[in-house]
Amino acid sequence: MKIVVRSVGKTKDKRLKQLSEEYLKRSNHYLSVVAEEVREGSGRIEEIKAQEAANLTQGISPDSILISMDERGEEMTSEAFSKFIETHMIHGTRYIYFMIGGAAGLDPELMEQSQKRLSLSKMTLPHEMARTILFEQIYRAFTIIRGEPYHKD
Repeated sequence: MKIVVRSVGKTKDKRLKQLSEEYLKRSNHYLSVVAEEVREGSGRIEEIKAQEAANLTQGISPDSILISMDERGEEMTSEAFSKFIETHMIHGTRYIYFMIGGAAGLDPELMEQSQKRLSLSKMTLPHEMARTILFEQIYRAFTIIRGEPYHKD
């Protein structure tokens, strides 16, 4: 299985970029996890969202699992998130794509196409920070699955 975190725009904050890279490096000891950044859209809000949705979904095979990151999505504990990841590992899912929108948010049609809408918080997070938090939670999920001491009950 491969996990892909696709997000709109580049991480400009060097500290968040370093932290994200650290969690990606750690996660890749367990499974292939990659970060992909796509171009931001331009124009009116609806046009921006449509362009970014097209950029986010480009080249994704139909058998992939799409997860839209959205503050109105389902909240999960770290344990529940690890079970979600583990279930897809066991059932042979080839790709899980986590989609993080830019400043305009995600296109409603993209969220409808997604198999799940997931929230990291009820609060709105800057996409750079959401990306870093998601990378940490993916790493944490692997340590929970393996019963390693990183995650404390």
